[in-house]
Amino acid sequence: MSVLRSYDSAERIMGDTTKNGKARSVTIPPTVCRGLEMLVAVNPHGGDDPLVFWSDMTPDKPCDYKMIERGLYRALADIGIGQAERRRRNLSFHSWRHWLNSQLIEAHVAPEKIRAVTGHSSSEMTMLYYHAQTTEMADMRAVQARLEGCFISTEAQ
Repeated sequence: MSVLRSYDSAERIMGDTTKNGKARSVTIPPTVCRGLEMLVAVNPHGGDDPLVFWSDMTPDKPCDYKMIERGLYRALADIGIGQAERRRRNLSFHSWRHWLNSQLIEAHVAPEKIRAVTGHSSSEMTMLYYHAQTTEMADMRAVQARLEGCFISTEAQ
C-alpha cells in the first residue's frame, strides 16, 4: 500500500504530499488491505480519488479523527479496557505508531527500512518513537555477566 498524501487538519485541506514530502510504501497484511479496499469501494462520494475514511458530514474531506478515536475507545471498552486503564497505558491511534516503531527496532529491522515505513526523515525521530518493549533480556544478562567477571578478576588480583 502506498502513502502518497496526507490531510492537513489545521488548514483543512488535502496536501499534495505527505508531511515530510516523501511518498512511501507500507507493508500491511492482505486482510487489512482488503478491508481498506472495501472501505474505498463503499464510499458513496466516489470520485477520482476516493477517501478510505469518509463522512457524510464532509464528503470531500476525510472523516474527523475523533470519530475514529471514539470507535477505538468503544472497542477497547468492549474488551474490558476502560477510560482509566486506557489513559494509564496511553492507548490511542498514535500510540500504535510508537509501538510499531519499537517492535521494528527490537526485531533489528534495518533503520532505513523503519524510516521508509514510518516516514521519519531522521534516525533521531525514529529513536524519539522508541520505547523498550522487550522482556527478553538475555543479551543484557550476558553483558552483565562478562562485566561481573571483569570486576571479580580485578578484585581477586
